[in-house]
Amino acid sequence: MISDELYDKAYAFQKTELWNTLYDMDMFTVLMDDGETGYCSVMGMRGEHFALSLYMGDSGLASFYTIANSADAEDMSEADYAELLYSQDCIQCSFETKQDMFPDELTWMKAYAEKRGLSFRGRGRKYVHFASFKPGYAPWYVKDEKELSYIEQALDAALEVADRIQKTSKCEAGFLECDADGKIPLLTKNKKGFVWETMQLPGEVSVEKSTPVLNEEAVKDLSSLTRKHELECKFFKIPYPIQKDKDETPCLPSMIVSADARSGMLFKPTVIITPPDEEAKALDSFIQFCIDQKFLPKKIHAADGRTARILQDFCTRTGTPMIIGKTKLVDEACDGMVQFMSGQGVLF
Repeated sequence: MISDELYDKAYAFQKTELWNTLYDMDMFTVLMDDGETGYCSVMGMRGEHFALSLYMGDSGLASFYTIANSADAEDMSEADYAELLYSQDCIQCSFETKQDMFPDELTWMKAYAEKRGLSFRGRGRKYVHFASFKPGYAPWYVKDEKELSYIEQALDAALEVADRIQKTSKCEAGFLECDADGKIPLLTKNKKGFVWETMQLPGEVSVEKSTPVLNEEAVKDLSSLTRKHELECKFFKIPYPIQKDKDETPCLPSMIVSADARSGMLFKPTVIITPPDEEAKALDSFIQFCIDQKFLPKKIHAADGRTARILQDFCTRTGTPMIIGKTKLVDEACDGMVQFMSGQGVLF
């Protein structure tokens, strides 16, 4: 449950209208009480979505850059764009309409409004929505105490930033567009208030991911198979969240889509897999696919770097050549699934 004090801070942040001064690229950082670094981005300059987004550590910042660098990507496929929307890694405090809220949140907000004598009638006051975005999962309301603590500390820092800008200026507060050295504000809270410093905003951040590996039993099972088919393969996240339990955050299922590059025949998709450890599960499912179909590919065309990484050890251990690209068949198949689901109203 969200505390009344956290709602108070959210509405205090809304009142500053900091989005009229800062662009989403005008980041500032907060050193959290546990030593972790949070990167804050204020959203709303375009007048569409008003929020404070908090990206924790390298993985969060890498997510921010992925979204920022893809904002104007006109050549992105529908399947890749759908997945992009579910790739964020952040905690967000936003201001929404009643229709955008979860039932539990509405219950908490109703209780808060009664205590504070507030009304949501009319078009003036928005509901406060605290959302957790995790790659591979649907956005869900924040329930984790650590995440709530992080976003509360970020709101405290945002209020401090708004006050500093009001008393001085955006440039004097140390924001990026005014700093030729690429430094941004770093705020650390102590018993007396905030200490202001600057730090270099890291450039493109890459989070290293491990390559799934075959076990010896799998290698033995695959060694007896006959070489057939030149395959196109794509690791595809289905942008239709599923939920096993009502208290569980909905996740995005995924699978490896395969097609015969010569005949154009699509194979029956591998088993649906869910996070965590979905890439290792994807490799296991592809191994089982080959065993069930009783063949080893002559060659694999991987749709992208991630698919290639998942199948890398498979190709190395079985001596299967692999290239990245030339996967029109599976790309179109994945786009078709996205279009169908979108037409059924099950996406986004």
